[in-house]
Amino acid sequence: MLTAAGLLVGFAFAANTADECSTFVVNLCGHDSVGAPLARSMNAVDAEYIAHHGVDNLIIPISVSEPKKTKREDYAYCVDVVVHTLLIKMCTPQHHLFQHLTEKLVRLGIEWIRNECGVQLLPRTCRIAGNPLYFSDTVGISVDEITKEAVNLFQRKSSSSESHKEEQNTIPDVLNLMKSHVPEPKQPLVCEVISTPGIKKGFLVNGSARLYGPDGSGEGSGNAPDPLGHIPQSLRDKCQIIDTRSMEQLPCLPVQTLKPDDKTPKLRPSSMLVASTTKPKEKDEGNWSRFSIEHIEEKVVIRFLVPDTVASLRDIDLSATTDTLEINGNVIQLPVSIVTDDVRAKFFNATRMLIVTCLIDVS
Repeated sequence: MLTAAGLLVGFAFAANTADECSTFVVNLCGHDSVGAPLARSMNAVDAEYIAHHGVDNLIIPISVSEPKKTKREDYAYCVDVVVHTLLIKMCTPQHHLFQHLTEKLVRLGIEWIRNECGVQLLPRTCRIAGNPLYFSDTVGISVDEITKEAVNLFQRKSSSSESHKEEQNTIPDVLNLMKSHVPEPKQPLVCEVISTPGIKKGFLVNGSARLYGPDGSGEGSGNAPDPLGHIPQSLRDKCQIIDTRSMEQLPCLPVQTLKPDDKTPKLRPSSMLVASTTKPKEKDEGNWSRFSIEHIEEKVVIRFLVPDTVASLRDIDLSATTDTLEINGNVIQLPVSIVTDDVRAKFFNATRMLIVTCLIDVS
């Protein structure tokens, strides 16, 4: 069924405004001039697509009319929400998407009425109203009133144009921009740039001239930069700075031994650099004199700098006693007694480091 304006009759619902002072009736209509539903790919879809995929992911174009007052007492205003006829034809109880499509159109209608008309309808007050009115009960305007309003509008436009012409004629010549002449500029807009040399003559003219004398430029203090300038002076006073680029020149420090006060000595985490008590072997056996010993709780960690002749753990012969470690013929005296059955070694080829972890014997 079509209305007098050519709209396909769908269904209508009523809802109260946010202040609950008035009730709006919303007519869901259909017309082909409104765009067809679109998929997420922005392509128009048909009825078969909607029946298979549903309406949740559809983009539905909507047109909203201006609210019109009604002659009925139960409804204050009437609003038409127009969608494509394809969707209105599906709003029948026989269609399997009837309830889902009806709820979606009602929700979209409330949202678009709020955006276009500025009227907030309460969704909890919505109720299906059937087809109570389609312009039959609204307050209409007669043809005579429309004609009279058009004549008045034409007269207002003609009178405004005549007054505008009179104002233009009364404008003084000084203020009239059309008649006033723009003074010519005193200076030309485009000036020629005078070319000048960018580099002045100086010491570059003579190829044998020197920029500085034999003593240099004389800028700055002349002292060599401090490579350890980033380390605080207080820390440098407490610690010994070791140049890792020349490990062969490390000072040999005496081995520190612990004096147990009782049967179960209490060890605190500490770190010290010790040297081997034995003379290094010949070059073919490698130099194992560069190592450090560190106490961590109940363990002793020894870090060796591996010689270049060692490629993996297969090239290392490691044995341990209660107070010494023997590695490739080099004997290292340990500061505490260890458990010989719990000695672990791990080799890091990237840093050329061998880490030996021993458990302290507290028995």
